[in-house]
Amino acid sequence: MIIGIEGGLVVAFDGSEHRLLEDGIVVFEGDTIVHVGKSYSGRLDKRIDAKKRLVIPGLVNIHSHFASNPFSKSYRGDGTTREVYNSDLFDRGRALSPSITKEDYEKSVSFSVARQLKSGVTTVVEMGAVDALGNRESTDLVGKSGIRAYLLKAVRSGTYYTEDGHDVKFTNFDGNIWDETQGFKQLEGAMKFIEEYNGSHGDRIRSFLYPSAVYNCSPAIFGETRRLADEHGLLITSHVSEAALTFRELLRWYGKTPMEFLHDMGILGKDFIAGHSIVVSGHSASGYSDPWDKDIRLLAETGSTVAHCPIVFSRYGIAMESYSKFLRLGVNMGIGTDSFPQDLLREMSLASTLSKVIEREASVATSIDIFNSATVCGANALHRPDLGRIAVGAKADIAFIKLDSFNMSPMMDPIRNFIQLAESSDVDMVFVGGETLVENGEVIGFDEEQAFTELQRSMDEIAQRIPNNDRLGRSVEDLMAPTFKKWEG
Repeated sequence: MIIGIEGGLVVAFDGSEHRLLEDGIVVFEGDTIVHVGKSYSGRLDKRIDAKKRLVIPGLVNIHSHFASNPFSKSYRGDGTTREVYNSDLFDRGRALSPSITKEDYEKSVSFSVARQLKSGVTTVVEMGAVDALGNRESTDLVGKSGIRAYLLKAVRSGTYYTEDGHDVKFTNFDGNIWDETQGFKQLEGAMKFIEEYNGSHGDRIRSFLYPSAVYNCSPAIFGETRRLADEHGLLITSHVSEAALTFRELLRWYGKTPMEFLHDMGILGKDFIAGHSIVVSGHSASGYSDPWDKDIRLLAETGSTVAHCPIVFSRYGIAMESYSKFLRLGVNMGIGTDSFPQDLLREMSLASTLSKVIEREASVATSIDIFNSATVCGANALHRPDLGRIAVGAKADIAFIKLDSFNMSPMMDPIRNFIQLAESSDVDMVFVGGETLVENGEVIGFDEEQAFTELQRSMDEIAQRIPNNDRLGRSVEDLMAPTFKKWEG
């Protein structure tokens, strides 16, 4: 079927950059865009009226965790563990995941997919669903939704823990030597998953290598990951420099910053996505002066990509220093959602605002910078010239943004309004591969009220399990004091 989108304000790609095409027409046949322009004289089987709509390429989210993050709401924020440099990873957050059942995870993943689509995301890199649900279950659950997803299976040499709330240790690691058994077994499992499911569900589901983090994978695991990536043409992603504690631990273990360690291991490169990269050399939380910006320059010189997820860190008073500096030094910057609220539009707005605050300069982290990060830069990180742009030959992954809304009206520049003001309620339609997945702002086939009810039931049950999984038997109220006291009498 040949379908034409007519009358909208189109963000079209001319081969080198996005441009605004007023009252344009976008034609797609099957899953591919076949025409972009002011007019079209060919046959159309269906016409879609896009008047009062900003027609944009589907957004690309290059770092997300579907399985547990909806259940992090209310559990994280307004407090942290100061003894581990204001991170929630190592103590208070540890009790959550073991308190979540497989049934809870299924609800969470379905909810998270719908959340992505409602915010205009058509392609997402997801870490967690495969390990939580299993290979086939996760692939089928996400695959049937229609979203374009890279599902990754984690590899970890060991897992962090603390016995006293401030001294962080790792299983399978004595502080000098890693026991390699677990890591290599998981790496073998990851390769089997990739071989079986990469390209499934009409090629909407893909995968690549995911050594979980620079601090929980051994040098041997990273070395073998690079060998496998080169041999099979696979991308790699890992969490890098996401906390002051892990930055300092890598310095203590290897005498190198996390970025220097990965560079020396041969991991950095055009096929590598560095998750977060917040506490790099020279960052105010690193305790490591670097007026030469060596870590950032290593990323730029190797062509590596950074997945920037500002919201989760901002909750703990931490920010990248800064997004605009990374751009200026030549780093390919993509955007991710990581934790809740799983809304890429809010991540985009905050990425711009925080960078302006850090730099004390309004002319940095501009709307075009952020729009590019969420579209072509994310697509380029995935080596997908057919994504993140409205152009002939690209996939028909398209979103409509309402121009007649409180956020988008009135306007002088639609992209500036979109970056600074748009919310998921402004997303009207979403197509992935030419198929309509969101219409009139609703995800087709997803019962929101039922999902909300079931998630709350799960949340209540998880809260009851948390004391059984916390190192001190603490309740949710002990770990995170209620905002208001309950009414008495």
